[in-house]
Amino acid sequence: PKTFSHFSDQRRLEFVLGRLCAKEALGKMCNKGELKPFYGEVAIGMNDDRSPSWPKGIVGSITHSPVGVLACTAKSQEYLSLGLDLECLNRKDSLIKIKRRVFTGADHNLQKELPKDFEETQLVGLVFSAKESLFKCLYPLSKTYFYFEDAEMVKLSYKRKSFTLRLRRNLGDTFKEGDLFEGYFSHFIKDHILTLIPL
Repeated sequence: PKTFSHFSDQRRLEFVLGRLCAKEALGKMCNKGELKPFYGEVAIGMNDDRSPSWPKGIVGSITHSPVGVLACTAKSQEYLSLGLDLECLNRKDSLIKIKRRVFTGADHNLQKELPKDFEETQLVGLVFSAKESLFKCLYPLSKTYFYFEDAEMVKLSYKRKSFTLRLRRNLGDTFKEGDLFEGYFSHFIKDHILTLIPL
């Protein structure tokens, strides 16, 4: 991107690794005949709003963390959008502090049903990550910025490792207040939580 020279060293590294990871995801998704458009001159760039610019016919999402970079891709004929986020659960003090700006009333209700082996900081990290994934999923379609308080987690299944988020406001003409979005979470990376929302 044009602004690459203004990035910090860490941001440059994340950007390059993110695009390499996304290309790897594309390679695993496509067969050899479909790879040419994605591995030639066409690259995964950056839009003016700093979101990834995917090749035509492709949707995807990229997430960065100190432990590494992850990406997922899909064909747009199969999914409208994807949202992926990875959050560190080690920063317990920070997670408790951000709880006030991330949680709504409905999110607070989830604490009443916490399993014994699921700590409060894990729930905060999950809700935070889920809302980040929701933004990454919906923004490319709505082109409308929204914030943590604009969505709430109304359902959480520890057995299925799934959750449901509900919008608390309209996002332009694309999504309406009350719309529901299902996502999934995993702890396969130690001290981290990964969330995914496919649409």
